[in-house]
Amino acid sequence: MGQAAAKYLARYGAEELQYLAPLFADPQVKELRWQNVLAIPVFAETLDDLLAVTSELSDSEQNFLQIWVFNANVVATDEQVTATRQCMLAVKQMAGRIIEAGTLALCRLKATWILVVDRCSPGNQLKAKQGVGIARKIAGDLALEVQSLGFITGSWLAYTDADARLPEDYWQRVETVPANVAGFVFPNIHLPEGSQMQRALINQYQQWLDAYVEGLKSAGSPYAFHTIGSTMGCSLEHYARVRGIPDRLAGEDFYFLNKLAKTGQIHRLAGAPIRLSGRLSDRVPFGTGPALTKAITNREMQGVITGYHPLSYQLLALLLTGVENIWSDGKSRIVTNLDAIGAAMDNLLIKENIDFPESSGAYFESVKMALMLAGFMAKSKTKESFVRHFHHWFDAFRTLKFIHWWRDHGLQEIPVDGLN
Repeated sequence: MGQAAAKYLARYGAEELQYLAPLFADPQVKELRWQNVLAIPVFAETLDDLLAVTSELSDSEQNFLQIWVFNANVVATDEQVTATRQCMLAVKQMAGRIIEAGTLALCRLKATWILVVDRCSPGNQLKAKQGVGIARKIAGDLALEVQSLGFITGSWLAYTDADARLPEDYWQRVETVPANVAGFVFPNIHLPEGSQMQRALINQYQQWLDAYVEGLKSAGSPYAFHTIGSTMGCSLEHYARVRGIPDRLAGEDFYFLNKLAKTGQIHRLAGAPIRLSGRLSDRVPFGTGPALTKAITNREMQGVITGYHPLSYQLLALLLTGVENIWSDGKSRIVTNLDAIGAAMDNLLIKENIDFPESSGAYFESVKMALMLAGFMAKSKTKESFVRHFHHWFDAFRTLKFIHWWRDHGLQEIPVDGLN
C-alpha cells in the first residue's frame, strides 16, 4: 500500500475495515485473488436486479470482486428498510459459501465472490443525513484495504448501481484505460420505460445530460464528462489521494469526479454504453428518478425537460480562452484583459439579440475574478501552472455556477428538443 493510501485509511477509513483482516485470514479465502473491484450501493433493490447488473459479462470477464453495501438510514421508510434487509438475506441464503466477520460477509454466488456489507440491520443503519455517498465510500475504503492485503492484483475500482446493465466487454475496456489517469467514465443510455410520457421524458433527460457534456467539450472545459455514479471508476491510488467519496445524500458522483479531475485525467471510454433504468424513484433527493417524477407531476413543466441555453457554452468558451491568453500580458493587465473578455461576451449577446439586464462584468465582480487571477499569477512560474491553478479553482462546480448565473440573469433555458 502506498503512503497516501495508508494515511487516508488510518485517518478516514470506514469502521468496517476492522473486520477485513480476520475475514481474509480464513483458510477458505487465503488463496483467492481478484483483478479489480466493482462496488454497488444497495437500497430497496431486488436480488434479481443485482444479479442482472453483470449478467451479460463474458466468462473471461469474471475475475473481479464485487462489494455490495446494503444500506438504509434511520429515517428510511419501513418498506424501504424491509426490502433492503430481505435482499441482503436472499444473497446470504443463495450463497454456496459464506465467511462472516462483524458486519461483513464474503459470499460466493456461482463463480462470483461478493463482499456483503450490512449497514441496514438494527444497530447498523446509517445516520439520518447519510445515504448513497457513504455507501460508496464504505465500498471504496474496503476495496483499498483488500488491495493492501494483497487480494486485489489490479488497480481499478469501478462503481455502478442495481438499475444498470454492464456491457459484455466491460472489464476489457477498463483495462485499456491508461495507467496514469485518475478515473474513467463509460458512455451511458437511459432505457425508456413506463407510461408514454415517462418514456418521452427519459429520452429528453438523456438529451439534457448529453447536451451539457458536449457543451462543456465545445467550450474547451476540462470537466466535459458525465458524472453518473453507475458509470464511473477510478484508480485506487487516486481514490486515496482525494480521500474517497464525499458523504452526501446525492451528488456524490459529481463531487467525487470533480475532485479526481484535479489529480489527473478523467478518461472517456468509447464503445457500447452502460444501460440505465429510466424508472421513477425517490431513493435520492435528486437525479434521474426525481427529475422524471418532477417533470411528470409539475404542471408548469408540462411534461417537458429544459436545458441550458446554447449561448451559455459560447460564453464559457470566451472566458476559458481569454483566461489562458492573460498570462502573456502579465499581472498589470489583468483588469484590462478581463474587460476585453467581458466585452466579447456582451457583444455575443448583442449579436444574438439577447436582451440582458447585466453585463458580464457583474459576473466577474461576483466571483472576484481579477483578484483570483492575480493570485494564480503570483504563485505561477509558467503558463501551464497558471492555467492549472485557474482550472482547479474554476472547477466543475464553479463551471456549473457560471452557467446558472447566466440562466438566472436572463439567459433562459429552452426545451431540450430545441438544443440540437
